[in-house]
Amino acid sequence: MRKIAKIMTIVLMGCVALLSVACHHEDEPDEPQDIVAQQTLLMYMPWSGGGSIYNACQKNISAMKTAIEYRRGLGSKRVVVFIASTANRAYLIELKYADGKCKSDTLKTYPYLYAKDYTTVQGVKALFSDVISVAKAESYGLVVSAHGTGWLPANAGSYLSKQQVFDGWMGAKRRMQRVDHPIETRFYGTGIGGDSNFHAEISVLRDAVADTFGHLDFVLFDDCYMQNIEVAYDLRNVTDYIIGSTSEVMMVGLPYTTVGAHLLDGDYAAVVQDFYDFFIDYTDPYGTLSLVKTSEVEPMAALMKEANAQCDVSKVDIYDVQPLDGFSPTVFYDMGSYLKLLCSDNADLLSRLQTQLKKMVPAAVHTPLVYAEKTTSVYEVTDFSGITISDISVAKAAETKEKTAWWQATH
Repeated sequence: MRKIAKIMTIVLMGCVALLSVACHHEDEPDEPQDIVAQQTLLMYMPWSGGGSIYNACQKNISAMKTAIEYRRGLGSKRVVVFIASTANRAYLIELKYADGKCKSDTLKTYPYLYAKDYTTVQGVKALFSDVISVAKAESYGLVVSAHGTGWLPANAGSYLSKQQVFDGWMGAKRRMQRVDHPIETRFYGTGIGGDSNFHAEISVLRDAVADTFGHLDFVLFDDCYMQNIEVAYDLRNVTDYIIGSTSEVMMVGLPYTTVGAHLLDGDYAAVVQDFYDFFIDYTDPYGTLSLVKTSEVEPMAALMKEANAQCDVSKVDIYDVQPLDGFSPTVFYDMGSYLKLLCSDNADLLSRLQTQLKKMVPAAVHTPLVYAEKTTSVYEVTDFSGITISDISVAKAAETKEKTAWWQATH
């Protein structure tokens, strides 16, 4: 009888195991929250003037939820959102998946924030440290959603607004043409760019990342004008990749419904391609996006120093270089277009520069036309390398270019 009972026990245990497998659903809930995640993705949405961009950021969060549902969960990864609803109030939210749905869980409320909380290293460090305390991970990714003005200093916003004019013609590489309706973009406001009271310099972001996360898998700038060689050089030691736009980003932002899963899966080239697939059919089909591999930035700087020593910049007609902004004078020029003119008499050096540029920017897309908000106009993009440079800009806004780490490393 004992032998029969033992056999029956084994059979019952086997049935329980089979039932457990049969009941296992591929839509798994997230990992327990006390476990160190494989990666935490932070969607950082600082105060950016409210209004349209705040509403757009809320829609971006909803789209990310949809992406997580399509992906059927986060697995060992986590997504945390910092979003400011006013200049002084913000929320730290986690997107959690269970039973086929992705929901928001408010982890912390910030009722008394000030400009210094967004614009100083100590302030941003405190916010980033809160993310680590609630969602510690082996690695981190960062999405920054705000207004942007690239590498330019905080006081550049007033100069940019004064520079913007419409004259219908700005050199051989750009014919500007009015559009029939104004379109909002993520160009001018607060956050990364715009109002100097809430403007975070790139060095602040760099140092805050270094002192908290240490190093990031990627930074995605869902902001205008952030894919500059000057920004890439500043961030080269704190992130593996930078995803960003050389030009203006439509207010709607990136299509997170599709790119959200690519970010979680680490397929950054697919993020770039999905951006193009979305915007080429969008109501306002304007935009650029590219991927920068930061390990290739230092070799690019070494070659650029060689080019500056050997090539004559005075022979470059700035009106023949592809502009990637709506300013007059131009601030952001296509880097590849500039190099072709700078080193036109040195085939060997130009070839090495172009090869390195492709290594540094392995993925880049643009729509045929790109929009400039303040002039409500579009211009053609015929020469595109996926990253801009301001070395030859004579704009007042770019007058501090020689103080950038990029300039000092290459001249």
